[in-house]
Amino acid sequence: MSVSAGGDGVLSVAVPIAAVLLGAGPAQMGWLTALAWLPSVLFAIAAGGWVARFRHPLTPMIGADVVRFAATASLPVAWWLGWLSLPALYALTAIVASASVVFVVADAALFPTLLDDDRLVAGQSLVYGARTVASVAGSGAGGLLVPVLSAPVAVAADALSYLWSAALLTRIDRPAARTPPRRAAPVSTTGLRFIADDPALRGALGVTTTANFFNLMFHALLVLFLTRTLRLSAAVTGLVLGAEAAGALVGSMALPAVNRRLGMPRSLVAGSLLSAAPLTAIAVVAGPAAVVVTVVLVASVLSGVGRSVQDISVAATFVAAVPVPLRAQVRGAYQTISFGVRPVGAVLGGLAGQSVGLRPAVLLATAGGLLAFLWALPSLRSGAPRGPRGAPEAAAGR
Repeated sequence: MSVSAGGDGVLSVAVPIAAVLLGAGPAQMGWLTALAWLPSVLFAIAAGGWVARFRHPLTPMIGADVVRFAATASLPVAWWLGWLSLPALYALTAIVASASVVFVVADAALFPTLLDDDRLVAGQSLVYGARTVASVAGSGAGGLLVPVLSAPVAVAADALSYLWSAALLTRIDRPAARTPPRRAAPVSTTGLRFIADDPALRGALGVTTTANFFNLMFHALLVLFLTRTLRLSAAVTGLVLGAEAAGALVGSMALPAVNRRLGMPRSLVAGSLLSAAPLTAIAVVAGPAAVVVTVVLVASVLSGVGRSVQDISVAATFVAAVPVPLRAQVRGAYQTISFGVRPVGAVLGGLAGQSVGLRPAVLLATAGGLLAFLWALPSLRSGAPRGPRGAPEAAAGR
């Protein structure tokens, strides 16, 4: 899974930078970013029901990696044939994103079967940290490979990472076989009903949905803003994107201690605020190149810290509230909503950048992201969620 995350890191930098080098404008960048998340709207609930029908979550995860390998490996071929274009990048993004939905939903069903209940949150932090290490390396490598060796070479390296990930997954001992449901339709609605009935999940969903909407407005324009408004090179842009992942690594290591000190609800509020607030500095920074680079890097690191604290706190809420047999379905429903707003945010960000300019649009996105924490405030009064085990301690890491 960490190897796959490294590939995602390369792709998340290589494709937007390649699009900029191909002459993409704000609106086109918005559509490209939207395609990375549109499958979450279209397929996540169905994927939850589909994954639940397999006896082992590993099977769809391996299949998803194979599809991502085939899709990314096709881009160098398109380059050699002279077909590399924005439509080719659109197609690649949509196919990889669709397979990633299946991978993420299946991962949510697999991971809890590998650890005891009292080790799940610590395990989530460890896995999150490993993934962010891979993402740091992938983002930095993507920023360096695109200008030096071209986008197709960077994407070819990414393709190999998916193949490696699939090979590693085949070596995992398969947990006890599940009895798949006979019909998919009831499974696909179970997740939505469960979220609607659980206050802790509703609050977490509000935080992530609001944050995702404005975060995608921001990131749809970020590469353009860094390269055209702030005039940073492609290599420095890749390092900036990697800096956010580095901050996420720090946050993942600190999260267990933060949760023990503050409790999960306060950790979620703190993570939400720290994720959004530093990005306003990126939106307003100006001056000498050294000042700009320093501010952007520091803000990216701090935002990454906050994002990981927020995300792992949400994951802890999920673990505490959702029984293991329902996690694939609930994850699919949750992802449909929280990830589903991302393409909308990306498209609106691109259109805003096209109509009012890059800096005002980026500032609007950062201001909106500051509102996400409001959804978590009711949980400060109710405390940590008591899930099916009635054990908030498990979620808080105590």
